[in-house]
Amino acid sequence: MTHAAPSEEPQLLVSCAEGPPDWRALFGHDNPLAVEVGVGKGVFLARLAKTSPGVNVVGIEIRAKRIEKIVKRIRAEKLANVRILQGDARAIFERAFANDSVAAVYLNFPDPWPKRRHAKRRIFRGEFPACVHRVLIPGGRWYACTDVLAYTREMIGSVDALGIFVNEGDATGFSERPAGYPASIHEEKFRAWGRRIHYMRWKKRDR
Repeated sequence: MTHAAPSEEPQLLVSCAEGPPDWRALFGHDNPLAVEVGVGKGVFLARLAKTSPGVNVVGIEIRAKRIEKIVKRIRAEKLANVRILQGDARAIFERAFANDSVAAVYLNFPDPWPKRRHAKRRIFRGEFPACVHRVLIPGGRWYACTDVLAYTREMIGSVDALGIFVNEGDATGFSERPAGYPASIHEEKFRAWGRRIHYMRWKKRDR
């Protein structure tokens, strides 16, 4: 009696040093791509993968120690539709994704860099919004949330001023919490502290 060889464990940590990975080959199919920027402990990433089994989820995280924990979580929960990129999201977006290839981008509780001398490091400043626009498919969506009201207003002002996204929020630019949106560890913590969470949602404007 012969036994089939055990299937190889998928390559979870992916390199984009030489350009966009072949996501179809890595996942084994052409399901839509969703990207989370700043995975942290991987709670949102894992929940998104579980609740959206028909979506290929890619997480971006810069810290190596967090990457190790995230990989352990993915393996423990047997999430076949997750892959990880390590590095700074602003640089990775330039290399990891082709034009019009990503269905959704998630940015949960980005560092507000509250000190004035550090404010230039905020991810919504500079070319990052344009990078998100480039990789999104037509009609693709960009979701963001934070507990910092002033930062929310800055994000809305920065993105809306570009004229390349449609803000799907209300007249002030704020959005309702999207239906089925997985809770991140930060959202759970801040809600327990009584803080209000502010949501934003943009759609890539049709050409």
